[in-house]
Amino acid sequence: MKVKVAGMARLKMRRGPTIGAEYELADGPVTIGRGTKNDIIITDNEVSREHCRLVPKGRGYELQDLGSRTGTFVNGQRVEGSRLVTVPSLIELGDSITLEFDPGADHHDYQEAELPATRELDGLFLVLTLHTQPERTYSLRTETVTIGRDLSNDIVVQDPEVSRLHVRLRRTDDGYYEIEDAGSTNGTFINGQELLGTYLLQFEDVIELAPNAQMRYVHEPETETPSPDRTSAPLNAKKATSESSRVFRPIQPEFLKGNNNTTQLGSGLSEGALVDHIFVSYARADWENIIVPLMVVLQDSGIQAWVEQYLMPGGDDWRAGVEQALRECWLMVLVMSPQAMNSRHVKLQYRYFLNREKPMIPFGYKSVSTLPPEFAPLHIVPYDPKNQSHSFQRLILEIMQKRT
Repeated sequence: MKVKVAGMARLKMRRGPTIGAEYELADGPVTIGRGTKNDIIITDNEVSREHCRLVPKGRGYELQDLGSRTGTFVNGQRVEGSRLVTVPSLIELGDSITLEFDPGADHHDYQEAELPATRELDGLFLVLTLHTQPERTYSLRTETVTIGRDLSNDIVVQDPEVSRLHVRLRRTDDGYYEIEDAGSTNGTFINGQELLGTYLLQFEDVIELAPNAQMRYVHEPETETPSPDRTSAPLNAKKATSESSRVFRPIQPEFLKGNNNTTQLGSGLSEGALVDHIFVSYARADWENIIVPLMVVLQDSGIQAWVEQYLMPGGDDWRAGVEQALRECWLMVLVMSPQAMNSRHVKLQYRYFLNREKPMIPFGYKSVSTLPPEFAPLHIVPYDPKNQSHSFQRLILEIMQKRT
């Protein structure tokens, strides 16, 4: 099978101020930054004045970080000094800019390339069920498939309990896929069994990355297909003894570590475990739309946050956990919405902080008609639904300023 490759190397903005913009890479060095003297100018606070440089080298380009403040990343890996990129890759500048690198024909040894001879199977899919969102179907056609929370993955699953790189799929010689955990925090489960090694997937297998993030491996998305007649190595896994023994730890906070038999902590939380955490107060109705992506960004920024989502409201563990978090967390982020401001629990939480003059940052997720009078001296960090990433960065900056 032959594939035509044409055109010069280029960058395409996938995330940033000018989504879809394309930049052809000249034969000489190409500088990228916020300053006006750069060849590619990106006006975003995450981008340094002189952020990085692409220098033609051999079959690709050498990507050099120029001492940027927020870092340069290739497929999720930070560039320390320089890195050679020769194949299609995602280049990220800080947390808000993603550029797709296309090497083009000028940096290949060929105009027509013979692809490896592998058996092609039509109709291999993963069907993702995430929270209460509609199912999403992904076709499997490449040699390897990475799945995780980071934007560099082939399949991105934005759930705070999913690791940046969670699992990896590889196509076998006969065209099927085997799966392995990529060192995830919470582990991977296949049909209720914890994946410990490499496993050859069978049709209708259920891959569980988190309680609310599951994928089915199917031959056709809409129909049930029997497993092919083939011999599979046994699943290198241990059976979960019960549903309650499945402990999925939120990546941040780390408070479920060491609690081996329940996800409802409280009594098992050691004294002083939350002194470096921030308390995120919110309405549970806002969890999926704003708190989940916010937790992901806080985790990636190294900020430890405590949420009560994983506790049963009103229970003894919930009461003990909330009381300890209120007592020990050094700052509160209040995600404001009409539901949050009308919640009795949320009112008790923010009043606890205000009465003790502990730092609190209101985050204006949704407009509220009447603000409590005690909010008058507080600075409300605005939320822009058209630029969520920028809104989160403003919030993180405010948190950092309170810390100093």
